[in-house]
Order: sequence, then C-alpha cells, then structure tokens
Amino acid sequence: MIFLEGGNKGILALSSTFNISENSSFGINYISKSLASSYLRPSVGFEPNSYKVLSLNGKINHTMDYLNEFLNRNTFLSLEQKSTISVEGEAARSFPDPNTRGEGYIDDFDRGASNLEDFADEYIRWYPGSWPRIDNLTADTGKYAIKTAWVTTANLFTKGQIYPNLDPTEINERERVMIIVAKPKTDGIQSWTTLMRLINESGYNYREKEYLELYARGRGKVYVDLGTDIPEDMLFRDCMGRIRGLDTLNTEDKDGDFTLSGDKEDTGFDGVKGDDKAGCG
Repeated sequence: MIFLEGGNKGILALSSTFNISENSSFGINYISKSLASSYLRPSVGFEPNSYKVLSLNGKINHTMDYLNEFLNRNTFLSLEQKSTISVEGEAARSFPDPNTRGEGYIDDFDRGASNLEDFADEYIRWYPGSWPRIDNLTADTGKYAIKTAWVTTANLFTKGQIYPNLDPTEINERERVMIIVAKPKTDGIQSWTTLMRLINESGYNYREKEYLELYARGRGKVYVDLGTDIPEDMLFRDCMGRIRGLDTLNTEDKDGDFTLSGDKEDTGFDGVKGDDKAGCG
C-alpha cells in the first residue's frame, strides 16, 4: 500500500496478488487520486475532484502432457519439451468524478474586490472593538492586551502565498492584507484583543451572500461577528494600562455641541491633549 498526501492532494495505491495454485494467480489493483479545494465557492477549472481506477488480472498456466503423447504416437514428431498453454487477462474500470462538490462558479463575485478586499482596506476604518463574549463567557478584562496595533498593506504578500489553486498568471500579483499585533498584558499569559469596523454607512444587501471567506495566519483564534446588532461600547487601555471606554460614550465632543473646540476637545480617543504621556500622572 502507498499513501501520499501533500497540501490539498492525496494519492492512494493498493496492489495484491493471490496465488490460487502453483499454475494460477489472481491480482487486484486500486489507485485513487483526489484534489481538494480550499474555496467554498470554487471557480470552474478549480473544483475538487477525484479519480479512481480498479483493475483485476489473472493468469493460468496449464501443462498438456497428453498432447505430447498424442503427437508423438500419431505423427512423425518427436517432442521432448512439455507443451503448455498460458492464458492471461486483465479488466479495469475507472471511476472519475471531476467535481466532488457538484458545483462550480463561472465568476465568484463574492471573492472580488468589492467585498473581500474591502475588509482589509485602509486601517483607519478599523477601531478598538467592544467587550467580546467568547464561548458564551464574558472575556476577562485582565487578559485584555496591553497594546494592540494594526496596519493594512499590499506590499508584503502575493496572491500565490494566500490562495491555493490560482491561475499561474495571478500568483505573483500583490494582495492587500491586514496585520494585527497584540502585546499581552503579562508575558506568557494568553491575551485577547478586539477590533471592529462599519462595513458601509448606507448598508449593503447581503441577502444573496452565503459565505464569509477569511484567511488567517498566526497564533491564536479568530472570532468574527457580523450583523446589525453588535455592541459598539469601544474599550482601550490608556498609557498607564488602565481600561477606558466601558459604559462611556467615547467622543472628543465633551459638551455635545457637535463641534470640536480646538485645543480643548481635539484630543483623540484617550482624552489627552498633545503628548499622551502628559496624561500619565
């Protein structure tokens, strides 16, 4: 038996021979090759497929001593070597399945720039998120990362490094990605962080959408909440490591007149004017 697996490909080969008698044998061979697809909506030409081949073979050798005796007795022949007859045969059948999922997409618009790329667009569209509930348990604020930084860039990775089964002409094209770095509050203790963004101010119609496709690389777990009723009570740590923002309206407009009054109110999220370290007393 031979079994090979690499990436999204797998090959299985089985072969066995059975000796029925000294002069006859029977064999069976089986080969299976499969190719998986990482796409939930595979494009035509990149569907998951499977091909199987089953073959049976047999061989019979028969020694005919009586034939030598008959010919030597009734003809002028004088045969010394034994007469034998050998019959071999093989039958095979293939079982191809060019699309194990039973569907393919001529153009997968859900993977286009209008959706997937928008989520990794300018980093300024992302903000610290609300206090998450993970596995139905409220997250421990003591494990909230002491610092979280994020950036979006299209200069580090190519599409070939992210997406499998791409057309060779697309492999070296640059892809925009989002990089998130969270520094634990205590070294060696697993921490969490949270980010959020508004997809669109006027709203998108997602009734026809079926999947959210996310490629992540790194350590830890990624939880995604997508909906219209997500808490926006943003929290963050100030320069002293204290949690700010919970149960508070995070706004620079302290007097609520919808106008930032220069030096007094143009302070950023932390509420510290000018040098942030000045607010760390």
